[in-house]
Amino acid sequence: QEEVSLSGIELGSFRLLPELTLSGGYDDNIFATRTQTKSDRLLHLLPSLNIRSGWSEHSLGFKVGADIARYDKYSSEDFEDYWLSTSGRFNFSDTFNLFGGIGYSREHEERGSPDDQNGKEPTVFSSRSAHLGSKVKFGDLGLRFGGTYEELDFDDVGTNFGLVINNDDRDRKLL
Repeated sequence: QEEVSLSGIELGSFRLLPELTLSGGYDDNIFATRTQTKSDRLLHLLPSLNIRSGWSEHSLGFKVGADIARYDKYSSEDFEDYWLSTSGRFNFSDTFNLFGGIGYSREHEERGSPDDQNGKEPTVFSSRSAHLGSKVKFGDLGLRFGGTYEELDFDDVGTNFGLVINNDDRDRKLL
């Protein structure tokens, strides 16, 4: 496994923090089955970029990244997961601030998941999220409150039997 990380690149009042990880692996049961196991080698590439403000009073940040895997023999298991998000904080005073953020990701379920049975390929899902909150200080005492929202959307997956696994019942909104 090789990892390349820079201490940061200054761009005005922002710091760019790129990272790249490259690794290889071997899985002796890629389909997570009890019998008739299949093995394969894989290559993993994980690029990411974190951008942070260098402001003393407020903050703003962005993150983007991916997790990409390629299998040697079983390309049906290849995946491209990715995510992006932004978050920030605005200080109205020394005792009161407002913070929040939004994000999006596209990911897959591992083969060992109980919900990923008999599919031709791993189940892909997307997540949309947001959070908003505030922090208030009263002398040495502080109070932080907020809320989160996440919406999950699971894709349908074909099976080796010519059927489709309908995952719409797994879609949900979390508050």
